[in-house]
Amino acid sequence: MNAEEWIQHTLTELGPWGAFLDVCCGDGKLVNRISADFGMPAFGVDRDTAALRWARSSRPTTAFGGREPQFAAMDAEALGFKDESFSWVACVHSLHHTAHPDTALAEMRRILKPEGHLLLVDWQEGAQTGVPERYFPENEIRNLVEDAGFAIETFRTMDQQYFILGTAQLAAPANEDERLKRAVYEKLKTVIDPETGMDVITMDMILDLRVKDGNVSFKFRPSSPFCPIAVSLSILIKRAVQEVEGVKHVDMIVVDFVDAENLNRELQAL
Repeated sequence: MNAEEWIQHTLTELGPWGAFLDVCCGDGKLVNRISADFGMPAFGVDRDTAALRWARSSRPTTAFGGREPQFAAMDAEALGFKDESFSWVACVHSLHHTAHPDTALAEMRRILKPEGHLLLVDWQEGAQTGVPERYFPENEIRNLVEDAGFAIETFRTMDQQYFILGTAQLAAPANEDERLKRAVYEKLKTVIDPETGMDVITMDMILDLRVKDGNVSFKFRPSSPFCPIAVSLSILIKRAVQEVEGVKHVDMIVVDFVDAENLNRELQAL
């Protein structure tokens, strides 16, 4: 099993929800494949502008779900995305190229949603790749991943490579707002979409969750603009958040839904 196959298998097994980012994407083969096969919002970043030109020219013309993958020039140690932007971040055979791998992993953790996943593949120390490079010993790469704030769920050594699945751990709450945000987040994980049997956090339906002095604000994005259960599900979501101890007010806005204006008026009355 090669890196691309392992990533595809992991996405299939855990559920390909949310947005996907490939750091140091090179020619974009993985990004284009993920977009075509899963229909996820897929992004690739790399410092090599020539490789990015090839990646853009190779984009699938008809991706499943109609989403075209996007590419941008960025350094792995300074990713130009907002905090908690992605559900998946991949980095294949590239971490050892970074000048500061701890900084690169910290950036990947920053842009991952809580409990989002890191898909890291790199060469094992002593791997015979034909290139005179330094590769990580096992204890070093384990420590780098864990010190960046990931819990290692899978660590496999195969064909001279490390295959690492990490989960972004929830940071300890620094203050009452952070504590309440975590409580709201955990409550939302109990709200299940009856069509898929998955919770609204896993399905990436909750956006821009913020908490300030007991006031909670967020956006709800149904699974499609014509979702038949958007109304009932939005009511369940708001009531669930209102039940969290310490919540004083809930400002919930429905987006990307055909009747969002009327639904938002109804929600304000709850």
